[in-house]
Amino acid sequence: MRRLSGFSLIELIVVIVLISVGLLGLSRLTGGLGKAMYGTADLQTMSQYAQECAERVISTRRESGFASALLTSSLCDPSPTSYVRTLTLPVSYTGTASTPACPLGATCRDVTVKVCAGSVTPCPTTAQSTSVTFMLVQY
Repeated sequence: MRRLSGFSLIELIVVIVLISVGLLGLSRLTGGLGKAMYGTADLQTMSQYAQECAERVISTRRESGFASALLTSSLCDPSPTSYVRTLTLPVSYTGTASTPACPLGATCRDVTVKVCAGSVTPCPTTAQSTSVTFMLVQY
């Protein structure tokens, strides 16, 4: 009488095929993860550059006054490598319905810092970008 022990070759091939199909499905799930992580890191870098520029505007305003000649659109130049940073600093308040109203008796200025990936000015609409908008108020 012959004793059977172990697995047959066909059983092993079936198991290898099933594991391969499972790993292929798993790789498709995690395939876009690297691209998403790179995009998130790029967005975080742009946010830090925008925040840096915003802090520079606030610091200049605090040290030199509200109507200082130092408060210009070139305050945050030069732009970091492979990014374009634009600073919009109108002379007068340009508030909209989505921004809070300027308090009575105060002078306001909206400030917008926009950072986008690339080296083209102005930023293309298809480029990944981030922006910070805040209001300077003088009572």
